[in-house]
Amino acid sequence: MDAGTAGTLVHSVLFNHDLLHGIFSFLHHPPTPPGHADEDKPGVEEATLARAARVCKTFTDPALAALWDSLPTFLPLWLLLEPLQMLGEQAAPPDQHLKYILTNEISPANWSRFRHYAALIREVRLDDVTDARIDQSVWLHLVARAGGEVTLLPRLRSLSYAVLNPYRTSILLFLSPTLRKLDLCCSWRAANWGPIERQEAAVSMLIRAACTNCPQLDDLKLSMLEFPGPLRVAAEGLKHRLRRLELGTLEVSDAATIQALADISTLEQLREIHVKGLPTQRVPIRGFRALKDLSIVCDAVEDVANLLACVVSPLESLEICSFAPSSSWQEGFGAIVPMVKKSLKSFGIELLPEPTGNQPETLYMLQLVQHLLPLRNLEAFSLLVRDTALIAEDHAFEAMTKAWPRLLSFSLDGGVVTSSATLTTLALFAQNCPALHTLLLPHLTDAVDVPQLDNDALPVPSQGALRRLSFYLMEGMTIRDPHTTARVISRLFPNLDIQGACRMAPFHKPTPADEDEALAEEQEGAREMQRQAGRDAWASVLAVIQQLYMETPSPARKQ
Repeated sequence: MDAGTAGTLVHSVLFNHDLLHGIFSFLHHPPTPPGHADEDKPGVEEATLARAARVCKTFTDPALAALWDSLPTFLPLWLLLEPLQMLGEQAAPPDQHLKYILTNEISPANWSRFRHYAALIREVRLDDVTDARIDQSVWLHLVARAGGEVTLLPRLRSLSYAVLNPYRTSILLFLSPTLRKLDLCCSWRAANWGPIERQEAAVSMLIRAACTNCPQLDDLKLSMLEFPGPLRVAAEGLKHRLRRLELGTLEVSDAATIQALADISTLEQLREIHVKGLPTQRVPIRGFRALKDLSIVCDAVEDVANLLACVVSPLESLEICSFAPSSSWQEGFGAIVPMVKKSLKSFGIELLPEPTGNQPETLYMLQLVQHLLPLRNLEAFSLLVRDTALIAEDHAFEAMTKAWPRLLSFSLDGGVVTSSATLTTLALFAQNCPALHTLLLPHLTDAVDVPQLDNDALPVPSQGALRRLSFYLMEGMTIRDPHTTARVISRLFPNLDIQGACRMAPFHKPTPADEDEALAEEQEGAREMQRQAGRDAWASVLAVIQQLYMETPSPARKQ
């Protein structure tokens, strides 16, 4: 290819807006998280896009389109309004201080610029600014300036919006006909805002407006809602198009709400439904005919069984977050497994009862999961236990790996009192789960079985699919011989992602039990030293594995 041809091709690319937009989109990553001190400042990627837009006219439109496609809040849009000024005093009451307010009329040129950029916005990730910092008088002026048009964002597809009290209606301006995903964050305490019936009526009207104004809406999240009325309104208004629903902290305990949800004919994902004392045994309910993915929060084991009894569709994914004692689930799993064992592929369990102050009871892993072994189609399994001293012996892992040969992902986070996994544990996964790509365990010890496995004459299983091997609690690591341990692991798993996934410690979820057992400062200092020692020991193992990989021809390692 000669220089002239190459130059022509480059020139053609520069005038292809789709290609340029695709290139610039790689620069637009989520900026500083909401609540951070710098959340209103542009991130490095956003600043780069802004500079790209000023390079030349060809770059301007695609760079700005990428820059405005997804915003953390609406604040950048409001700041385009030239007459919008922040007035007030920090010392004033919270509902009066430092509010943005219009101080003059919006000029035609400024309004045209505002509408141009508003049309570029496709997503707002969590707007907790508008209701808190924009004076309510601004909305009437904007509607009047738009000639009575209510929708300000004609191409908005995803909106997460914090409403400060049940009687605020500013969100109505953002309910675009193109909206497909809505997260309504109810950022108030119901006890502070009058009769519940009045609050329910007000929020229900917002939900009705969303159902009516957003004909493409099929993904709804109601965060921190404290009463079920708006949920029933949403279930009725989106009865034949809602595909995903997430509920957060709302407790559902009445048959009418469960029936309304069960009647949604298109619902495929129901997330974080907190069921409590369901009367489904007295009031038979059947439905959920399209449901595939269910996430339940419960206070009692029987609530899960009662809800599952309502589900007609074969579930593929089930998550349970329980505040009941872990020991109660030994028999509890036996009640729910027959309902899902033919179809379930993913099962996540979090057992998080409130701390009692007593010494944790001892629970054997195999006793806890015994009733789960018939789930022969499992591809992903995760278990988090906090209220017991969990004894996870090798024969328990042997039973699980043989029962679930299709596993792709396995995670066990049992807290600081969980027994350590051994190299024999890893060998069981290598031998019985040929497709496993992610293995997360509490901690590892090599003190038991290194001599048996580090023997070239023995047929050690080799599993080439595993990419990530990580541990939750580095303070529990016991690596006495990093070189021998590395040799064993490299033989078991010849294709680990040493530089990436294996170096990322999985998130150890803090729970009330952890807080109840918080250590004194001097003890916490000692534990941090243990954590660092564990990190160093695991890093030394990974370094040896990396060296062994470099010494082994790549075709011999890949399977």
